[in-house]
Amino acid sequence: MQNSFSDIILPQSMKNTYKCDYCEKTLPKRYFVHKNIGQEVPEHRFCSKECKTNWCSDLSKKSAK
Repeated sequence: MQNSFSDIILPQSMKNTYKCDYCEKTLPKRYFVHKNIGQEVPEHRFCSKECKTNWCSDLSKKSAK
């Protein structure tokens, strides 16, 4: 009897991969975290420092209006 790929059970960490909060790419093994307990979601994850910086600048532009 042959096993098909659909029979393979993936670990929980493979099913629920996190995505970058700015560009929506899946996060690499090492990623950047921005924590702010004053926000509704206190922890944000980013794939690169550039995404984190862009997210922060976009957020500050929105709040300045």
